[in-house]
Amino acid sequence: MTTPGTATGSRWRHLGEHVLVAVAATATAVAYDGMFVDRFHLVAAGAASLAVCLTLWAIGPRLRTVGALVLVAVAVIAAALVAVAAVSPSGDGVIDTLANAWGRTLSTAVPLGHEDGFLVLPTALTATAAAAMAIVVQRSPHPAMPLVPLVGALAVGLVVAAPGRPPAGPLAVAVTVSAVALCALRAAPDRPARARPVVALAVVALVACAAAGATMATETLRETATPALRDLTGPVEEDVRALSPLVDFKADLQREPPLPLLEVRGDPVPGFVRLASFDTHDGIVWSTSGRFERTATEIALPPWMSGAGVERGTWTFELDGLDEVFLPTIGEPLAIDGTEARVDVTAGDLLAVDPDRTYAVTAALPPGDGAALDDAAIATDPSLDRYLTLPDGLPLSIERQARRLAGTDRTGGGGIDGDANDGSAHERLTAMADGLRDEHGYNESVPAGHGLAQIERFLVQQADRVDKLSRRGTAEQFATSYVLMARSLDVPARLAVGFRVGSDAADPGAGDGGTGARGTADGDGVTLSSADLHVWAEVPFEGLGWVPFDPTPERRQTDPPQLPGADAPDAATAFIIEDPGAELSQPLLDLESGGDAGLAPVDGTALAGLAVLVLAVGVLAVIVLVKQRRRIRRRGAPRPAERIVGAWDDVRDRLVELGFGRRRHLSASELADAAPPFVGADAAGQLVRLAPLVDLALYGGELATPAQAESAWVLADEFGDALRAGRSWPRRLAARLDPRPLVGRRR
Repeated sequence: MTTPGTATGSRWRHLGEHVLVAVAATATAVAYDGMFVDRFHLVAAGAASLAVCLTLWAIGPRLRTVGALVLVAVAVIAAALVAVAAVSPSGDGVIDTLANAWGRTLSTAVPLGHEDGFLVLPTALTATAAAAMAIVVQRSPHPAMPLVPLVGALAVGLVVAAPGRPPAGPLAVAVTVSAVALCALRAAPDRPARARPVVALAVVALVACAAAGATMATETLRETATPALRDLTGPVEEDVRALSPLVDFKADLQREPPLPLLEVRGDPVPGFVRLASFDTHDGIVWSTSGRFERTATEIALPPWMSGAGVERGTWTFELDGLDEVFLPTIGEPLAIDGTEARVDVTAGDLLAVDPDRTYAVTAALPPGDGAALDDAAIATDPSLDRYLTLPDGLPLSIERQARRLAGTDRTGGGGIDGDANDGSAHERLTAMADGLRDEHGYNESVPAGHGLAQIERFLVQQADRVDKLSRRGTAEQFATSYVLMARSLDVPARLAVGFRVGSDAADPGAGDGGTGARGTADGDGVTLSSADLHVWAEVPFEGLGWVPFDPTPERRQTDPPQLPGADAPDAATAFIIEDPGAELSQPLLDLESGGDAGLAPVDGTALAGLAVLVLAVGVLAVIVLVKQRRRIRRRGAPRPAERIVGAWDDVRDRLVELGFGRRRHLSASELADAAPPFVGADAAGQLVRLAPLVDLALYGGELATPAQAESAWVLADEFGDALRAGRSWPRRLAARLDPRPLVGRRR
């Protein structure tokens, strides 16, 4: 008989279990640390989890079904999410915040702040995990069973937060400690005193292994580009004409009169204003594999760029005749004000969403000091691997040209930093830019394009292969050649398209390699037109960022030096002259016709549904495991009579799954007589044979034998087989996942 004191003690023990459930669920929210600028998300997730657990503890004993518990949990979670949305609104009200928070969170560059409902997703996932764990605590006697939804919540957190680099150590410690405490509290009252240390050690070992696995998983996510839930936003995939300013680069460059495009004001403007960068050359054209995400309040620098050497500045851009899908920027953006844009964090490029004509960018950029660049090493972060890819069929002559111009020695390490090379990596790369500039001529009459065949002809060094188009080109050919040559030396490099500041006032071959020494000397600003359009190369340097290298000569027609043995070109036929008065077939790209093209929209509802689906699968797995565990416990009971009653309880569970109900007022024999219309003749026969054994166990328990207990379970198994034989596979699956047998009296 349970005394009031015992009942009170059990009640407080259950309260402790529910509090530990809230703590354990909140511990999984540590996985989201890398996504946010601070840890306020832990406060929101913890408060919601505690509210759910305390509510279920207070009213759970009065609820007879799991469905009722789930409805209560959903109501509390919904109230918590409304409160969180009210604290961090998106500006369009609580409803809009809740409806769009999922998509915003998974499509915005990390780290995130508290605005725009970014706290809704981690709060919802954590509170849902807490509710699932609390329901399992109330309905399952097994001490470790609540760890199933806990592990599920941890897995979901790791997938969602992968790009934010979850903190492996704190995550493993938090989950391990809270899980061990919960299991120890649940195991203590039900185990003999001498067995408790063994149980405790087993639980600690199990959770420690799980924590070690979580640690290795988070470290793997930290070091590799592991796919994550937010990867559903996808990279930009669109026809190159819709996204590449290179398509009409030559036509726009030759526009007469030049078209004013934008004005840049603020801090002194460096030598280059970038529109876009490209990392993939397929042998014909450049494209981007970048992933553009919404921008939060702050944009984090890539880890390889975070150093004391970067300079910072703020510039205001006022767009005039520029209608681009890309927004002009300088360096690596840190914050954007005045417009909505998406950002490729690795590249620092901005994609217009609903652009205003005036906006401000705060950005970091490498120093113009040559000494700082000479002391820096080329960055080797895994995120830069995409800038090392070379197109199939790259001519060997390109690598030979690169080694000759950079002065590298294959025996000295093979790359730009080989020990046998004299000078720094920056000096070698500058020498390669100077060599291209000195050995090739600038001519805008050369056909546009940057395919491998055209680049090979541009770089040709054999006198017998020289023709009227060889070794001449525009910035498009110079920059493409430089990027491919740098990559052939295992140097990550990219092609940048934008504007050259002061392009008519300074010679790009002044010896700085185009690293930003040009530009405005004060903050008065500069107006850029179609005549300032330019293409250049950029190389990442550790702790400094993307350093520009401009291999293109001053913009005036020049002839390359004549190779030994080559005939001088005929002045009348040396160049293909295009009609300078011809009307341009297409102006600069029109934002209205493709401003948001290429973006894979983030469907917040779909993402929320996917998260709910993952948690639902976890809950269904818990149901199957609990039912299987109960069956094993019943079959392994110490006394034969208990095993017979356990077989009867298993039969009653199958009847509950069938919709027959428990009908506790019926004896075993009465239930066997009432069941045939529901179960069929074969299954009913097993019930009739089992009923006398059940009566013996209930009313003459000491007389039951092990052989009779074994017979009872054989009959229970045959009853289950007979039921399944008459059902379709969907009904068999539904019965296996049916939670109703777990509700009510447990034995």
